[in-house]
Amino acid sequence: MRPDGDWTPKQWFEAAEHCQLYEHQGCPCCHGRHCVFRSDWGGRVEYYCTACDFSASHDRQTGRFFTTAASGREQPTAVLHPPALSLEESTEGV
Repeated sequence: MRPDGDWTPKQWFEAAEHCQLYEHQGCPCCHGRHCVFRSDWGGRVEYYCTACDFSASHDRQTGRFFTTAASGREQPTAVLHPPALSLEESTEGV
């Protein structure tokens, strides 16, 4: 099941929390095991699956829930795009 189904982001977060705890770090999206990691970033808790790129998070300060999957994410520009300065350019004149 994908996060674009009938569940709310809160329901996906609760499912991710349950699967991570009771299904050996399982993922409610791809049903994989040993692939979900929990992160606590101050006021935000996130469950992230390394197998299918599923993410469910809860912002405790605002009370809002968020859910994304690989098809709903954009590429992080800092990681996937070529750097602005190449190695050749940085060594010119040395």
